[in-house]
Amino acid sequence: MNNTNTYINKSILGIFAHPDDETSGAGCTFTKFARMGANVTVITATRGELGTLGTGDLSVSREQLPGVRENELRQVLALFGANPPILLGYKDQEVQHEETEVIAGTLLNYMKRCLLYTSPSPRDGLLSRMPSSA
Repeated sequence: MNNTNTYINKSILGIFAHPDDETSGAGCTFTKFARMGANVTVITATRGELGTLGTGDLSVSREQLPGVRENELRQVLALFGANPPILLGYKDQEVQHEETEVIAGTLLNYMKRCLLYTSPSPRDGLLSRMPSSA
């Protein structure tokens, strides 16, 4: 059975706190549906400013980290077959201080007839209290 065009005119929206959450939480799912024709979009609340400063032989400064994480996010979404990310521009750990209604209002602008997949970590405050389906 050929599933290549099964999800044409369908959209999937993933909402995550940090770059790389989409990979560990839904990377295979996004790839599968993109290959079946779905329009896959990822919204990321932060640029991972407080994350680890490199792994293995890679070392980056705190100032470089947001750019590195955003670039990695863009590259991995391209590999998945997804659209470029939508970045909400929050600083790491500031999302939890935002009013739920403000975040919900922002997200509703993107949630047009989407199958919705969210996978926030409980440590991400308000994002973990957002509804998991539209």
